[in-house]
Amino acid sequence: MKKSLCFLLCFSLLFPLVSCGRSRNEESEELSLSMTRGEEFKIIQFADLHFGTEGEQFHNADEARTVGFMNDLVEKEKPDLIVLSGDNIMNTGVEGIKELIAIMDAYQTPYTLVFGNHDAETTLPGYRKRDVSDYLERCDSPWLLYRAGYIENTAENRYGNFSISLTDEETGALLGAIVIVDTGTYDYEAGRYQSITEGQIAWYKNEIVRLNGIYAEQKNNAHEIIPTLTYGHIQLPEHFTAYRKAADGDGADFVYRQTLGGWMENAVFGQENAEPSPFYTAMKEMGSAKSYLCGHMHGLSYHVKMDGILLGFCPQIGVSSNRDKVCKTFVYTFDESFDLRLRLVEES
Repeated sequence: MKKSLCFLLCFSLLFPLVSCGRSRNEESEELSLSMTRGEEFKIIQFADLHFGTEGEQFHNADEARTVGFMNDLVEKEKPDLIVLSGDNIMNTGVEGIKELIAIMDAYQTPYTLVFGNHDAETTLPGYRKRDVSDYLERCDSPWLLYRAGYIENTAENRYGNFSISLTDEETGALLGAIVIVDTGTYDYEAGRYQSITEGQIAWYKNEIVRLNGIYAEQKNNAHEIIPTLTYGHIQLPEHFTAYRKAADGDGADFVYRQTLGGWMENAVFGQENAEPSPFYTAMKEMGSAKSYLCGHMHGLSYHVKMDGILLGFCPQIGVSSNRDKVCKTFVYTFDESFDLRLRLVEES
C-alpha cells in the first residue's frame, strides 16, 4: 500500500458550537491520509510512553529500551499511521515534546498525538498544554498530523480535538475518518480524573455531521454513515461495563480477552455504580463510531465490542528499568469496511 500525507482544503459545513470553546477547522487545512481500497491500512498505537524524569520511578520510562522496541517494530511492520495515545511525556513541556518529535520524525511515517493526563499538568510558561499545542502546530514536522482543533482554554483546558480524513488514494473519495479527543487530566480538587466535556461532545457531533455531509454526497459508499475510529487517553466507564457484559455473555463480545487479577480485576469490577458516559451515548447516537481506543491503565489490554463499537485498552509501551516489565502494544489493520483486526506484539 502506498502511503501519502496530504492536506485538502477544508470545505466544511460548520454548525454553532457551545460558547465555552471554538473550532479551528475553518481556519486551517484539513488533515488527510490516503488508503487503497481492497488493501489493509495498518496502525500502531504507542500508549503511555512516559518519556521524561518527572514523578516517581513507576512513571519514568527506560527510554533507550522503549525506543529500541519502537524502532524494531516500525521497521518490521511499516505502518501507515502511528497513534501516540497520551502520557507521551511526563510534563516536560515544549522541550520534552521537541525530543519526542525528533524520535518520531526519524521513522518517516505519518503519526498523530493524543494528550494524556501527564502531558501538560502545570500552568508554568512552556509547560502549559496551550504552549505544547502551539509548538506542535508550528513545528513543521512533515509527518505529524495534529491540530489544536476544538479548544476549551478554561479550567478544563482541552486542546487537540480534531479529525483526520481517510481518502481513496485513486479517487480522493472520503472513506472514513479518525477522531482524536483530549480526555483531560487529574482534577486534584475533585479527587478524580476529568471526563469528556459537554463542549467536546457538541464539537464531536458537529464534526460527524460535517464529515458525513461530505461522505453522503458521494456514490458507492460502503456504509450508510461515515465510519470513524476514535482515540482518547482515558477510558470511558463503558470500557469496564463492556468487560463485565462480555464475561457474562450479556450483549458484548471479547475481541481480545485478558484474564484479570489483582488491581486489574478491582479496576473493572469495582465500577458497578459508574455513571454512563455522555460521550459514549453520543457515539451511539451518531452511528459513526467503530471504536474508542485508549491507554492510561498501563496493564490492561482487553478489547470488547459492544453496541457495534470496539472498546479497547492498549498496554503501556514505556517500561521502567525493571526487566520484568515487557514492552508491548497492538498492531491494528482494517480496510474500507473499518472492522479492526488486532494483534498483540511484545518485546522478544
